[in-house]
Formats: sequence, C-alpha cells, structure tokens
Amino acid sequence: MRKTFFLTLFVLAVAGCSARPASGITENAPVTFSADDESFVSETLDDTSLTSLPLGERVLRIGRMFLGKPYVEKTLEVNAPAEQLVVNTQGVDCTTFVDQVLALSLASMEEGADFGTFCAQLRALRYHNGKVDGYASRCHYFLDLVHNASLAGKPLLVPVTDENVRTRDVAFSFMSTHSDAYVQLRESPAVVDSIRAAEQALGTLRMTYFPKEASAAFTQSSSPIRDGDILALVTTAKGLDVSHLGIAFWLDGKLHMLHASSTAHKVIADERTLADYLQGRKSCPGIVVYRVASR
Repeated sequence: MRKTFFLTLFVLAVAGCSARPASGITENAPVTFSADDESFVSETLDDTSLTSLPLGERVLRIGRMFLGKPYVEKTLEVNAPAEQLVVNTQGVDCTTFVDQVLALSLASMEEGADFGTFCAQLRALRYHNGKVDGYASRCHYFLDLVHNASLAGKPLLVPVTDENVRTRDVAFSFMSTHSDAYVQLRESPAVVDSIRAAEQALGTLRMTYFPKEASAAFTQSSSPIRDGDILALVTTAKGLDVSHLGIAFWLDGKLHMLHASSTAHKVIADERTLADYLQGRKSCPGIVVYRVASR
C-alpha cells in the first residue's frame, strides 16, 4: 500500500530497519510513495559508478535501471481529485519513466543527495514553478515541461537540431476538448476551466523535429543525436504536441529507444531501430529531441 509521508516522519525500507529522514519533504509539500520507491531511489543515488559519467550517459544508465519495470497507467491519479507529488518507480508510463529518470539524474549530480533531493527535482520538473497547487499546476504537456524547466534561468532541456529539421507550431487544447478522458475533468467544469487557462497561457509553441524520413538522423555517423537524449514522438492530433517519450541509445550504429512500452507492458530497450518503430505510426511525422544540460 502506498502512503503519504512528511518530514516529521521517517521512512522505513523494511520493518525493523533503521529509519532515514527524507529531507526536502515538508508539511506543505506531501509526497506519496512506498518503501520500495525510497529504497530504489536511495540505491540509485548511492551508486558511485554514476559519478564519473557525463550527464547524458548518466541519464541512459539510470534509465536502464528501470528495465523490466511494468507499464502502469494513471499512477499520478492515485490521490484524485486531490493533487500531490507521486513517486512510483515500480510502475511507470512513458512520461513518468522519463521525468523520474531526469529527476534521478539531476539529483545524482548533487553532493549528499537523498530521497528528498530527488523529490525536489521531480517536483520542479513536473509542476509549474515547482509548486503543487491543484491539477492544473502539473505540466501535462511535454513542451510545457520543457518550458517550465527553462524558467529558472539556464534551460534544462536544450533542443537538438541540424539542417534536416522541420518546424511545427502547437496551440494547446487537447485536454480541455477531451475532458471525458481525464478523471479529474469529467465532472468538474471548474478544473476544465483551469486547464483551459493553463493551455492558453502556454500560447502557441514552436517545436523543431526530425522527420521520420530523414535517414541521417537515425544513423550514428551522421546524426547529432547522442546516447541519453530525450526523444518525443510528434503527433498530428489537434491541440497536442507529442504522443510518446523515450531515451535515445545507439546500437550497432542505429538509433534505438529505451521506453515504457504499452504493448510490451514494461520498460524495454527496443530491439527495433527507431526508424522502423516510427514507420508503423502514421500519426507521427517525426521526433523532437532534447539534450539534458547541467545546471
């Protein structure tokens, strides 16, 4: 069972173990997580083999630690209709896989990082200005997360481009026009209004993407894409920016994706090349690529 813990409590990994305080978790910022989550995060942050790795390689290494974790939808809705930071490293979808890998990677760069450090990084990524203030305060769109991560100064996610990229403008409206698909929106016109206001505040954002027929981007010798870059699949759905997220890795000179797969029902290092994977997705014209920059 998942529980809510506060700074005044200690987290017990197993019954009878010595307690460890979760710093950074205050009464004003409760976090939902399990002992397995705390243990996984702590073991990852204590892994000394990460310290010598550049950030991109660190992202990929930590992403691989999730291999085999089950694909689980709607893990962030366990407190609905209340909104609270949710940590679930034991079951992920494509978005929570990527944002938790990013938070772990960033936390691992900090001296003496612990579970509270990770939670603070995850909160900053997932919520506008790092503050949990209702459902609309969450970054529901990928470009919203990118934009939010750039507000505090130096951008965290930097677009990767070359001469082959194309541009696409997105005016966000998908959630407010598909409210029946979201448990928090189905019977709450006020929350729908809040989501619509958040969408309008984003305005129209431009993305640069590699078209899926741009073969040079998918061949290592001619591609600007590196191991550990964040991959986002562009969608033609109206009012939506991307439909899937993953992490880039190269195998035998071909680009592949580490991702939480709904068809494999778990996190996988996809055996298919990304070029082959994209050919089966008619509503996806290409990929947006972002590189994680150190703060």
